[in-house]
Amino acid sequence: MSKKEPWRPTEGKPGGSRVPDVVILNDPTRPPTQDNLKKVVEIKFPPDYLGREQRNEYETIAGEAPFEVWTPATCGCDDTKDEQAPAPEPVDGKDIAEAAVLTLALLVLILDDAVGGQADDILIPPTLTRLAQRLAPLLVPLVGPPTEPLP
Repeated sequence: MSKKEPWRPTEGKPGGSRVPDVVILNDPTRPPTQDNLKKVVEIKFPPDYLGREQRNEYETIAGEAPFEVWTPATCGCDDTKDEQAPAPEPVDGKDIAEAAVLTLALLVLILDDAVGGQADDILIPPTLTRLAQRLAPLLVPLVGPPTEPLP
C-alpha cells in the first residue's frame, strides 16, 4: 500500500518487496495497514518452501497479527477425505421427451378410470417406474445426489 495514501495500492511491487498471499483484515472497509491486520498467510506448494529471510519479512509485515504458512497438508483443503460426487450425466433431449410422453400416458391411464376403464390399471406401476427412471437424471442437478441409499 502507498505510505502516503494507505487506502491506495502502490503501482507494482517496489524493488524486492514481499507480498503475502493472503491478508485477512479486522475491518475490511479500512485499508490493510498493520493495525488492521487480523492474520497474514503465505501458501506454499511443494517443492516451494518458506526460507528464513522470507519468514522474517512476513512476520515484520504481520506485526502483532499472527503469521501462518499453509501447505496442502495444513490448509484444511485435503480432498482425499471425502470423494467428490460424480458430475451428473448430461440430460438428453430424448429423456425429456420420453418423460413427457410417460406423464401423458400415466394421466390417460388414471383418467380413464372415471369412465370405467380399469382393465389397463396393470400398466400404471411399470409406467410410474419408467417415468421415475427418466426424471431422476433431470432432478439430480436440482437437489443433488442422495447422501444415503434410498429405501
